[in-house]
Amino acid sequence: MIAAIIRTIGLPACLVALLLVYYEGLPGAARIPFLSSVPVIGDLATGRVHAHAADEVRRATADLVARAKLRAVEAQLERERVFRRAADNAAREAVVRAHAAERAKDEALADLEDLIAADTGDDGAVWTEGDLQWLER
Repeated sequence: MIAAIIRTIGLPACLVALLLVYYEGLPGAARIPFLSSVPVIGDLATGRVHAHAADEVRRATADLVARAKLRAVEAQLERERVFRRAADNAAREAVVRAHAAERAKDEALADLEDLIAADTGDDGAVWTEGDLQWLER
Protein backbone atom coordinates (compact mmCIF):
# COMPACT_ATOMS: atom_id res chain seq x y z
CA MET A 1 0.00 0.00 0.00
CA ILE A 2 2.79 2.43 0.87
CA ALA A 3 4.58 1.47 -2.35
CA ALA A 4 1.42 2.31 -4.33
CA ILE A 5 1.19 5.73 -2.71
CA ILE A 6 4.86 6.43 -3.42
CA ARG A 7 4.45 5.34 -7.09
CA THR A 8 1.29 7.46 -7.47
CA ILE A 9 2.45 10.79 -6.01
CA GLY A 10 6.23 10.28 -5.99
CA LEU A 11 8.84 10.10 -3.26
CA PRO A 12 9.42 13.88 -2.92
CA ALA A 13 5.70 14.52 -2.44
CA CYS A 14 5.53 11.74 0.19
CA LEU A 15 8.50 13.27 2.04
CA VAL A 16 6.89 16.72 1.94
CA ALA A 17 3.63 15.25 3.25
CA LEU A 18 5.45 13.45 6.07
CA LEU A 19 7.37 16.58 7.03
CA LEU A 20 4.14 18.58 6.96
CA VAL A 21 2.44 16.02 9.25
CA TYR A 22 5.51 16.04 11.54
CA TYR A 23 5.54 19.83 11.89
CA GLU A 24 1.84 20.61 11.75
CA GLY A 25 0.32 17.38 13.11
CA LEU A 26 -2.39 15.11 11.78
CA PRO A 27 -5.47 17.13 10.84
CA GLY A 28 -8.26 16.46 13.33
CA ALA A 29 -6.16 14.20 15.56
CA ALA A 30 -5.49 17.00 18.04
CA ARG A 31 -9.21 17.06 18.88
CA ILE A 32 -9.13 13.51 20.25
CA PRO A 33 -8.96 13.77 24.05
CA PHE A 34 -5.75 12.63 25.74
CA LEU A 35 -4.14 11.63 22.43
CA SER A 36 -1.50 14.32 22.84
CA SER A 37 -0.35 12.76 26.15
CA VAL A 38 0.73 9.50 24.45
CA PRO A 39 4.51 9.87 23.90
CA VAL A 40 5.15 9.21 20.18
CA ILE A 41 1.62 9.39 18.85
CA GLY A 42 1.01 12.64 20.69
CA ASP A 43 3.94 14.29 18.90
CA LEU A 44 2.52 13.24 15.52
CA ALA A 45 -1.04 14.19 16.47
CA THR A 46 -0.22 17.69 17.68
CA GLY A 47 2.84 18.44 15.56
CA ARG A 48 6.10 20.17 16.44
CA VAL A 49 4.71 23.66 15.96
CA HIS A 50 1.99 23.10 18.54
CA ALA A 51 4.37 21.29 20.92
CA HIS A 52 6.89 24.13 20.68
CA ALA A 53 4.15 26.71 21.26
CA ALA A 54 2.92 24.76 24.28
CA ASP A 55 6.47 24.62 25.65
CA GLU A 56 6.82 28.37 25.21
CA VAL A 57 3.49 28.97 26.96
CA ARG A 58 4.61 26.76 29.86
CA ARG A 59 7.93 28.60 30.09
CA ALA A 60 6.27 32.02 29.97
CA THR A 61 3.66 30.98 32.53
CA ALA A 62 6.37 29.68 34.85
CA ASP A 63 8.23 32.97 34.48
CA LEU A 64 5.09 34.98 35.26
CA VAL A 65 4.33 32.81 38.26
CA ALA A 66 7.89 33.22 39.55
CA ARG A 67 7.68 37.00 39.16
CA ALA A 68 4.29 37.11 40.89
CA LYS A 69 5.63 35.04 43.78
CA LEU A 70 8.66 37.32 44.02
CA ARG A 71 6.44 40.41 44.13
CA ALA A 72 4.27 38.80 46.80
CA VAL A 73 7.30 37.95 48.93
CA GLU A 74 8.71 41.46 48.50
CA ALA A 75 5.36 42.96 49.54
CA GLN A 76 5.22 40.68 52.57
CA LEU A 77 8.79 41.63 53.48
CA GLU A 78 7.96 45.34 53.26
CA ARG A 79 4.87 44.77 55.42
CA GLU A 80 7.02 42.96 58.01
CA ARG A 81 9.51 45.85 57.94
CA VAL A 82 6.70 48.32 58.63
CA PHE A 83 5.52 46.17 61.54
CA ARG A 84 9.09 45.94 62.84
CA ARG A 85 9.53 49.72 62.71
CA ALA A 86 6.23 50.19 64.55
CA ALA A 87 7.28 47.65 67.20
CA ASP A 88 10.67 49.36 67.62
CA ASN A 89 8.98 52.75 68.03
CA ALA A 90 6.52 51.33 70.55
CA ALA A 91 9.37 49.73 72.52
CA ARG A 92 11.31 53.01 72.58
CA GLU A 93 8.23 54.88 73.79
CA ALA A 94 7.62 52.23 76.46
CA VAL A 95 11.20 52.63 77.75
CA VAL A 96 10.77 56.41 77.90
CA ARG A 97 7.47 56.01 79.78
CA ALA A 98 9.07 53.51 82.18
CA HIS A 99 11.91 55.93 82.97
CA ALA A 100 9.40 58.75 83.51
CA ALA A 101 7.32 56.54 85.82
CA GLU A 102 10.45 55.56 87.76
CA ARG A 103 11.38 59.23 88.20
CA ALA A 104 7.84 60.09 89.28
CA LYS A 105 7.90 57.23 91.82
CA ASP A 106 11.28 58.38 93.20
CA GLU A 107 9.98 61.95 93.50
CA ALA A 108 6.80 60.77 95.24
CA LEU A 109 8.83 58.65 97.68
CA ALA A 110 11.13 61.60 98.39
CA ASP A 111 8.12 63.83 99.01
CA LEU A 112 6.62 61.18 101.32
CA GLU A 113 9.87 60.88 103.26
CA ASP A 114 10.00 64.68 103.60
CA LEU A 115 6.43 64.67 104.93
CA ILE A 116 7.25 61.85 107.34
CA ALA A 117 10.33 63.67 108.60
CA ALA A 118 8.30 66.86 109.01
CA ASP A 119 5.58 65.08 111.05
CA THR A 120 6.59 65.61 114.66
CA GLY A 121 3.12 65.94 116.09
CA ASP A 122 2.13 64.13 119.25
CA ASP A 123 -1.22 62.93 117.94
CA GLY A 124 -0.02 59.31 117.84
CA ALA A 125 0.28 59.18 114.09
CA VAL A 126 4.03 58.94 113.95
CA TRP A 127 5.65 56.78 111.32
CA THR A 128 7.77 53.98 112.67
CA GLU A 129 10.47 51.97 110.94
CA GLY A 130 8.00 49.03 110.59
CA ASP A 131 5.47 51.32 108.86
CA LEU A 132 8.12 52.41 106.34
CA GLN A 133 9.09 48.81 105.60
CA TRP A 134 5.42 47.92 105.10
CA LEU A 135 5.00 50.81 102.65
CA GLU A 136 8.01 49.76 100.62
CA ARG A 137 6.55 46.31 99.98
